[in-house]
Amino acid sequence: MTGPEPAPGGSADDFVAPDYDAFADAPIVMGDISIHTADVPGTRVILADFGDLGMWDGAETVKTLARIVDEHRRMMGGRLPFDRYVFLNALRGGAGLGSHDDFLASISGEIRHLRTLLAPSPGT
Repeated sequence: MTGPEPAPGGSADDFVAPDYDAFADAPIVMGDISIHTADVPGTRVILADFGDLGMWDGAETVKTLARIVDEHRRMMGGRLPFDRYVFLNALRGGAGLGSHDDFLASISGEIRHLRTLLAPSPGT
């Protein structure tokens, strides 16, 4: 799993990037990955969880992420500059966050903290 788009006509492991910088900056995750998707108008939201998932609820989290992405779309005048956005979520020791044009990578050992951040607010 990675941020760049799948290559047209390629295998599941073939991706394309607009230039070398986008290719070099894109993290690649291999192994046991739990994939969850949601759609907002014009954009597919992908959550790729890996590591010690424990009680992490990716299916609910991707719904929350989709609401965030959809609100961003609304604020941008109804169209986002990407057709696909990947959230790479590493649940392991340590912490970190990185992003690029079409992905966000999160590393956390504090699942409760992430769940609090992504929990829907009361009444939503």
